[in-house]
Amino acid sequence: MLILFVRQRRLYASIARSVGVSLLFVALGVAEVMVQERGHPGPLPTDNAVYLCRLAEDAYFEGKTYRCRVDVLGRMDSVEVSDGARAMLYLADTVDYARLVRGDMVYVRTAMSLPNFSEGYRDYLLRNNICGTGYVAAGELVVAGHVDASGLMSLAEDCRNRVNEWYASLGFEGDELAILSALTIGLRDDISDELNEDYSISGLAHVLSLSGLHVGFIFFIIQLLLRPLARGRWGSLLAWMVLTIALAVFALFTGMSSPVIRACFMMSAFGFAMLTRRGTSLNALCVVAIAMLVWDYRYVYDVSFQMSFMAVLFILLFYPRLKALVSVRHRVLRYIVDIFILSAVAQAGVAPIIACTFGTFSVYGIVSSVVVVPFLSLLMYAAVAMILLSWVPLLAPLMADVVNQGLRLLNGSATFFSDLPLASAHVEFSVADALFCYALTVLVLWWIVTRVPAAFRWAMIVVMLWIVWYAVGQWRRSSVCEIVFSNNPGSTTCTLVDGFDVYAFDVFGTDSLCTFGDVGGQAGCAADFCGATIVRIDTVFHDIAGDGRIYPLDYLWLSRGAKGHLEQLVRIFDVGHLVLDASLTPYYRRRYLSEADTLGVEVIDMHDRIEWRVQLSE
Repeated sequence: MLILFVRQRRLYASIARSVGVSLLFVALGVAEVMVQERGHPGPLPTDNAVYLCRLAEDAYFEGKTYRCRVDVLGRMDSVEVSDGARAMLYLADTVDYARLVRGDMVYVRTAMSLPNFSEGYRDYLLRNNICGTGYVAAGELVVAGHVDASGLMSLAEDCRNRVNEWYASLGFEGDELAILSALTIGLRDDISDELNEDYSISGLAHVLSLSGLHVGFIFFIIQLLLRPLARGRWGSLLAWMVLTIALAVFALFTGMSSPVIRACFMMSAFGFAMLTRRGTSLNALCVVAIAMLVWDYRYVYDVSFQMSFMAVLFILLFYPRLKALVSVRHRVLRYIVDIFILSAVAQAGVAPIIACTFGTFSVYGIVSSVVVVPFLSLLMYAAVAMILLSWVPLLAPLMADVVNQGLRLLNGSATFFSDLPLASAHVEFSVADALFCYALTVLVLWWIVTRVPAAFRWAMIVVMLWIVWYAVGQWRRSSVCEIVFSNNPGSTTCTLVDGFDVYAFDVFGTDSLCTFGDVGGQAGCAADFCGATIVRIDTVFHDIAGDGRIYPLDYLWLSRGAKGHLEQLVRIFDVGHLVLDASLTPYYRRRYLSEADTLGVEVIDMHDRIEWRVQLSE
């Protein structure tokens, strides 16, 4: 009994320590978030004004406009701008704007605003201190001077641009140049949308993002070069320090993205573990995660951060154990099996995040990774050989041609897998579904590795809970009747949801057109839906007379083209809510807001919203 009592006390003490440490980290995290939130700039004012900006990158052509990031230094009026605010400018396609380079000081006249059609994109911009986007028409920009950029990040960007130009001088162009730049120096801006889509559908998008796969090549190459130095205790320590500095330089050179930072930290910890003969993989992963979140808590919202750490966590937990279950003597076959297991485990770690975030699942992702990753290893070694042999006149063009052909084969593989039938499945995956999926995946892998019956029983319990959750969700959805106003780039759309049936407002309204006396011809479209009446007006309504009656109207939707005074509409409609389309010009938006405030009409301003929905009772 005494031994049991002592053991219980030790167990309780261990639990208490764990809970205490967890609460301490939570408190420190909350304090860190509060401190960092105070230092982050907020959204820029949305009115049209003249801004003084400094280009943070060269203007590059994208679609129909030039695009560049700028540091917003101030406004030419009394409105203050937060320190550190950045903006994304879209410049008209003119010769003058094409010549803009990083460091140019410019005055621009534009109306800054954050995108109102995608909450994820809006949050992404804010996490990167981009506080607004604006379009600059021809003649609305004046170059005021040039300031040479300083700092390590600017130096690294200059080096990346020079390396990219050197690649072009070797004969790389088009998609091959874009993929080579993405694989080696982290520049992905020149990859075409079509090729990006091919890599995404085929499940090979991870090879384009600098991460552990690419840092691993750098690690082993540097380790091979430093092998003569790593002799004795002090020699090994010196080699590890040189390796760590080299990885830090590589992370800085490639833009300090979260997967590269994580991979460099992990490789440095792995090198230290090799030096001290201690296995610290999981501890190192936790330390890296904490260090990155302390540096900037917004990493936790970064999808690449989430995918990177979940993939590594699953690999560390399950790959060695699953690998030990398979016994293959043939070296080549064992290598293929190991790659297959590694790809499957990594895919299991990131698939729920991909499905939840993007709503897609790559059906051939595991197979494509098994085929492409070994080839990518050879391609990366060939690229390193091309760089090292750049000073040899005869060998450099030869290696460049080999790498060029390899890049064409890599792009062709992505296109091949993306063109296969059912290459990508579209799924509706919520955060709860992702959590259920992770719990089920961990339990199934645990059962495969250990054959513990409890793991199988818990897996079945999770499956039943997931089915119940899905059934309840479907039952609740079947009784939902709601109106959804959502923003697309430049306009607002209305969707009518009746259980599992979804209607576009234009189609539904055409079939259920309401006639309001003499007003029927003036309304762009009108509909009765679940007891709610909606009218959209996109024409001039100065001359609406009505028939003397006042019609109850739940939602009056004014879109681009609507011109007139609200007072004229209030004489005809008893307006419950006024919906202002995101496509309205700033003048009419301000005018209708002012008139609605005077008349006491509740306004739903879609200019400031991503989405607005209301549930109706049938």
